[in-house]
Amino acid sequence: MSTPMLRVPPIVSLVAVEGYLPITRRSLYKLARKGRAPWMKKVSPDGQPSREWWVDASAMIDFYAARGCDIRLQIA
Repeated sequence: MSTPMLRVPPIVSLVAVEGYLPITRRSLYKLARKGRAPWMKKVSPDGQPSREWWVDASAMIDFYAARGCDIRLQIA
């Protein structure tokens, strides 16, 4: 069964898309701490510091596409 396509804004919270990613939340946090997930930031779409992780959706899709993973997200 395939995952349906999800429409997301250009900057979206990690919580909203984590079920569509081929990696666990813990692994994502580890990548971000090591600086290997440049598409994840702790800055809200308003440009304010945030406790929540935010994702640049197009950069994330490109990141995984370069590694052969198809992410079922569409930027709205």
